Amino acid sequence: MSVLLRPLIFSLIGLLTFLILQRYSRVPKATSALLAAVMAGYAASLGGFLVPSRAILYAWGSSLDAILSGRSYTLVTSIFLHAGLLHLAFNSYALYVLGTLTEQVLGPARMLATFFAAALVGGLGSAVLTPWAVSVGASGGILGLFGVAIILEWVRFGRVSSSTIIVAALAVGGGFLQGIDVIAHVLGLAVGAAMGWAFLGRPERGARLWH
Repeated sequence: MSVLLRPLIFSLIGLLTFLILQRYSRVPKATSALLAAVMAGYAASLGGFLVPSRAILYAWGSSLDAILSGRSYTLVTSIFLHAGLLHLAFNSYALYVLGTLTEQVLGPARMLATFFAAALVGGLGSAVLTPWAVSVGASGGILGLFGVAIILEWVRFGRVSSSTIIVAALAVGGGFLQGIDVIAHVLGLAVGAAMGWAFLGRPERGARLWH
């Protein structure tokens, strides 16, 4: 495939994904755009039949070496790369659910700001604290959206349910599995919660963080 043809094909994949979501689903526009970018990024990373190329992941994933060598743009490109179909499927579903929720509550601009702030802080923190690793995936941004969802529940109901706390612990604690970036998860969740607090305001006095 020619150098000029490849970006055109991947752009068309992203555009087609966006148009399908807008035509046949109720996914809002900003979330649809993120999902389309994730699909295009995965297609761009393929080195075999539905399998990402390790060379592409290492070249465009984020790492301390990449940042120090002047490739700080990898903090952004890494968001839209995924290590395999399971990784892609899980993050896409989570992005669909949490992106739709937070976009409806915050609006597209604030949702995107939260997603990218959480993803960038998570990626940078991961690069600094695990300098030997190369990170890919949208999970830092997705955990940021989850942080907003937690604050939303707290503001609306005066508490955060035990089930939400368990899901949050599993989402972050799952990072202790081999190959998953726990630092990006923790920092993304923290950034999202902070931005959710800023956007949504404080709960009423006497509200409890969990119940």
